[in-house]
Amino acid sequence: MIAKRILLLVSTAVLWVGAQSRFLIEEGGKFGYIDSAGTVVIAPEYHTRSHFSEGKVKQTGTRWLMDNETSFLNPDGSTAFETHYNSAGDFSEGLAKVLDVSWALWRYWGFIDATGKDVIAPEFSDAGDFHNGMAWVVKRPILFPGEAPNYYGFINTAGRLVVSYQFDLVGDFSEGMAMVMRNGVCGFIDTTGTMVIDLRYERASSFSQGLARVKRSGSWGYIDRTGKNVLPMEFQEARDFSEGAALVKRDGKWSFIDQAGATIIPVGYEEVQSFSEGFASFRENGKYGFIDRTGAVTIAPTFISVHPFRRGIAAAETEHEQGYIDRSGAFIWKQDKQ
Repeated sequence: MIAKRILLLVSTAVLWVGAQSRFLIEEGGKFGYIDSAGTVVIAPEYHTRSHFSEGKVKQTGTRWLMDNETSFLNPDGSTAFETHYNSAGDFSEGLAKVLDVSWALWRYWGFIDATGKDVIAPEFSDAGDFHNGMAWVVKRPILFPGEAPNYYGFINTAGRLVVSYQFDLVGDFSEGMAMVMRNGVCGFIDTTGTMVIDLRYERASSFSQGLARVKRSGSWGYIDRTGKNVLPMEFQEARDFSEGAALVKRDGKWSFIDQAGATIIPVGYEEVQSFSEGFASFRENGKYGFIDRTGAVTIAPTFISVHPFRRGIAAAETEHEQGYIDRSGAFIWKQDKQ
């Protein structure tokens, strides 16, 4: 007999419910959820791989033939509401994007609120989630959409186009600003659409903890919200700031720096990730563990795969088991691998 295999999955979009969260698991191709204590609270009986966000999780079923319908569940597994839409995104700032496929050529995105009510009509060829009250959108003609310019703009929560369709690529708003690209050059706009940092970078990231990564002349540095270079363009690679620290590569070596640019943790491992809830994963001799903000090893490298900590637990896998561990490295929920 083939043993059951439960596959765990995690995301940044977990749900905080009182003192507990919901974490995705899979059993036999179906999905369910555990809480942060490791108790299965929603049995794995759903077909959509989706994560909770703002108290809801989407599930898509088949009405007939290729026609789908999307519903949303509550944290206890009960149905929050059903929709007539074929697909949906996650909730962000109280709104979720939904896809209307009424006709063969009609495939447009709109938005619903947390009760399932239509608040922005489906009229966009593509759309992002809301951040800082803004969502990026794209509009193309129904006929020959692939031959039309693929320009991005932004709408507000009322569905009004605040930033016209003019950019080749954009990022989500973060800390009141969004990365935009035109003709291969990046800059930043504010929520009114004003260009507050000119288009002058080869690449750029979203703002995080007051700083954004930018690349010019092949090297990375960091700018503040005024566009001032606060850390010089001297890094071969760089990551966003998280919990006051950022990973950078300089002279072929990785290290964590603070916002003044000082090295706070030299990195001598094969691989290391950014901090999340005070822990950063690392790889040594092919195995993963975690360090704290002092660089001390807090969880020994005994896992073949790990994810960042979210709400006090992290997904982890050994050669024989997989599940979720707590901050001591002990499994709070696990399943033998087949």
